[in-house]
Amino acid sequence: LNVPKYFIRYEDLIQNTEKHFNEIIDFLKKDLRIEFQLNTKKFNNIIKNTSFKNLKKEEKKLGFGESRDNNFFREGKSKQWKRSLTNDQQKKINNAFFKTLIQFKYN
Repeated sequence: LNVPKYFIRYEDLIQNTEKHFNEIIDFLKKDLRIEFQLNTKKFNNIIKNTSFKNLKKEEKKLGFGESRDNNFFREGKSKQWKRSLTNDQQKKINNAFFKTLIQFKYN
């Protein structure tokens, strides 16, 4: 099945949120043909409300369903997994997903 796809790395999104959010909007409009209007105020509101800092604050206040221990939004930094995963875990991930990691420049 040939379905349009848009891949974005977390690292890229946190480095330049506005740029990548615009790319997501373009993908929705052009590739998926979803019509909607998005003004500057809505755009900025979405960026603000989906920031890591805001999501972490909301999780503390309201909880987050996907979290087991109310700590789903932990650090919001790129490459923090290097401190969280053991060398053995990292090797297993590298072995299982080597081609994908190369494709998305996680090498």
